[in-house]
Amino acid sequence: MSESDPNLFNALFDFRPREGHTAKENFLSEGFAYVLRTSKLACDAWLSEVLKRRVETKSTKIHTRNSERFGDTVLFPDMLIEAELTDGTLEIIYSEHKWEADCDPNQLQNYFAIAKQRRADSRVVFIGRTLEQRRVAAGTHLGAEKAQLDGCFLWEEVYEILVAVPEPDAIFRQFLGFMKTHGLNPGVPLSPSGLLALVEAPKAKLGLDRAIERLREMNLSLLPPRFLSGPRVEEKWGSLYVVLATSADWRPALVFGFLLTPVHYGVGMTKPAKGIDLMLRLAANPERMRSERIRPALTVLSRKQPELKSTADSVLLIGDEGNSSRWSLLMVQRCLAEVIGDAQTELEQHESIRKLLNHWLTILFGDGVLEAALLDSGLDGSADTSNAEIALTSSPPACANSTPPPAAA
Repeated sequence: MSESDPNLFNALFDFRPREGHTAKENFLSEGFAYVLRTSKLACDAWLSEVLKRRVETKSTKIHTRNSERFGDTVLFPDMLIEAELTDGTLEIIYSEHKWEADCDPNQLQNYFAIAKQRRADSRVVFIGRTLEQRRVAAGTHLGAEKAQLDGCFLWEEVYEILVAVPEPDAIFRQFLGFMKTHGLNPGVPLSPSGLLALVEAPKAKLGLDRAIERLREMNLSLLPPRFLSGPRVEEKWGSLYVVLATSADWRPALVFGFLLTPVHYGVGMTKPAKGIDLMLRLAANPERMRSERIRPALTVLSRKQPELKSTADSVLLIGDEGNSSRWSLLMVQRCLAEVIGDAQTELEQHESIRKLLNHWLTILFGDGVLEAALLDSGLDGSADTSNAEIALTSSPPACANSTPPPAAA
């Protein structure tokens, strides 16, 4: 958003209510509800998609944050639409919305129960941001009859429906702008030629901004809590990445994202003829990585190395040939073009990247053994005033003429 192109939804987003459990989904639901309430054409288009036939509304009531009682439980569906159509039928549609949060089958089952409690032919639909959210929703069996939802949609599909509505008013247009700003619209998939071009012109990034934002929003609950204080995106030292730092000076930090120029990391690109790499890096301040002290962590990582190699092009530990970085305790790389493979859409590509990173993280942290070894190796985030000599590698830093920062070699 810029001053020359003001956007009400983007302006309000940073000031959305944060008390209790209010989440991004609530803000998005309110914006979507506003558009449906104020644009009959938008409402007709959305209901036609849900009902799988062309319909026109005579009157509608659209509720958000409406409380519904099911037994002893009070539920708050994201949206309830009561629509009288011009053919005389009455449609009742509950919808559950997700942005970053996982899809919860139990929540959908409860909404199905209250919908059928209201009227037997009431409908329940789901809107999510990711393919994984939609997959879980579509696979949820509802009620004793094992029914399924009446529709599972992506926000980018909602965007395409809304953007086709003629003559939107100013707020409607700004809602579309808000969706686009936050990656809720369809994007352009990465291409082989584009990935190769990034080797020559890494500044271009060519769609990586949306991909890295999706990685920042990954569910990282399998990681030790100390890594979860706040993932942030950084672009420096020839890479675009998400960093999860356990302390201000990296004791240690977990980094994953896109490696555009490997020289700063003391490694090579795995398949430069195909473009850039996906990387996962476990890094720590060299002052904390004295040879004997970090032996427990290296022992565990060595044991996990073969399993990582089964889905990576390169898996290097500190001191290994090919890894001249004093900061990289572990560096995992795979050619990004091969990660996304034949995925045709941007969402499918993002899902392929997320699945591989999640697989690597599960290998590393799923059993809890590595975290115990990191703590035993002194990589516990505590202060260290020692100036002991750094061992394990005699290789100079890649930035030989300067002191390498944490993100560099």
